Amino acid sequence: MRTAAPDGYTLLFTSNSAHVMGPMLRSPRTVDPVKDFSPVAMAIRYPMVVLINPGVQARTIQEFAALAKASPGKLNYSSVGIGSGGHLACELFNIVAGTEIVHVPYKGAAPAQAALVAGEAQMMCDSIGFSGQFITAGKLRGLALTSDKRLAAAPDIPTLKEAGFPGMEAYIWLGLLGPPNLPPAIVSKLNTEVVKFMSTPEMRERVLKGGSEVTAGTPEQFANDMRAEEKVWLRVIKEKGIKAE
Repeated sequence: MRTAAPDGYTLLFTSNSAHVMGPMLRSPRTVDPVKDFSPVAMAIRYPMVVLINPGVQARTIQEFAALAKASPGKLNYSSVGIGSGGHLACELFNIVAGTEIVHVPYKGAAPAQAALVAGEAQMMCDSIGFSGQFITAGKLRGLALTSDKRLAAAPDIPTLKEAGFPGMEAYIWLGLLGPPNLPPAIVSKLNTEVVKFMSTPEMRERVLKGGSEVTAGTPEQFANDMRAEEKVWLRVIKEKGIKAE
């Protein structure tokens, strides 16, 4: 991708899990998510929900944090793998809440979710889009969201900030980038088309129902957002000593 011709015909549609978080686990870093690419537009983003198995004796995020603090190292959380968004979000919760919930990585979202439903793990940070049906069915309990506001798709679940845990905003985004040195005219044209498409009523409705929000903005805002989240995840990675497998 970084060696592709800057003509607008080779593009990358990716997530921050792959584009920002993944490369940060390697030392030395070989990829800069902004400098080595041409940011075009973030399309959507969604927060994660802190999920627990219903068998855990906690009805709120405050009760769960207190339970975890009282039993350091005794509770587990599942994730789709080391360096994933769910992994880093749960470690951010450990930092903010002062807990020591142990990471158990699985090979994929389905196994990680199944482990939580079965009680092999007690916690998981996942999307409403993937786990919402299990919350509705009573197979999982959604305690709090990592967003700055509640979701239309899950209006009864509070944010972590509401619950007294500031500094826990974390999102997974999907966005479009081009190779480095993509001409400004091409970047502008591509950005206009992304914003136009994502702004249609049909797309907005579909995104909201899935527990996400449309975030199509300027290339500059996209780059700034990536730089801002780098600081958050770098703190987590350093404090927890997380390294790529």
